[in-house]
Amino acid sequence: MDSDIKIRRAKVGDVQQVVALINSYAEKGEMLYRSQSQVLQQVRNYFVAASPEPNSGSDGSSGETVLACGSLDITWNDLAELRSLAVSDKAQGKGLGTLVVEALMNDAVELGLKHVFALTYKPHFFERLGFRIIDKQQLPHKVWSICIDCLKFPVCDEVAIQIDVEEWARRQAAAEAKVADRH
Repeated sequence: MDSDIKIRRAKVGDVQQVVALINSYAEKGEMLYRSQSQVLQQVRNYFVAASPEPNSGSDGSSGETVLACGSLDITWNDLAELRSLAVSDKAQGKGLGTLVVEALMNDAVELGLKHVFALTYKPHFFERLGFRIIDKQQLPHKVWSICIDCLKFPVCDEVAIQIDVEEWARRQAAAEAKVADRH
């Protein structure tokens, strides 16, 4: 990863770039469309990977280029959905998706959540991070409220994945300890 790239909470000035990034995947049928209004209302739930390289245009942006994004939306007392994870084409393969997921999962730890799930076409990416495939029927009915907006509703072909947040925190602590032991 480029050392100039920062993983941080999204800012209002990032919204247009986040919407464009998400909707580039929605156009391919790989993600739900998000309007500027939807992202603005949920901007505190988003993390971005941002590069100091300025984006083109005068769109009121933060002066940085958003290369990746994702959000964590609480759906129930102990459950949140990882949504809208997207990495720009020019930043593929640099680990930014993983870094955004790590930021979102650290947020889940801080919030005291028990489980995080996602619906995805790329379950192998999430499995490498410790998520496991589950039966969609295990998810509470409330989870499906956003699905009504999907062109594929009610025949969802995404894979449900989930992770225990405490398990995530233990794995992260073990990985950090391993790195510390090497130094």
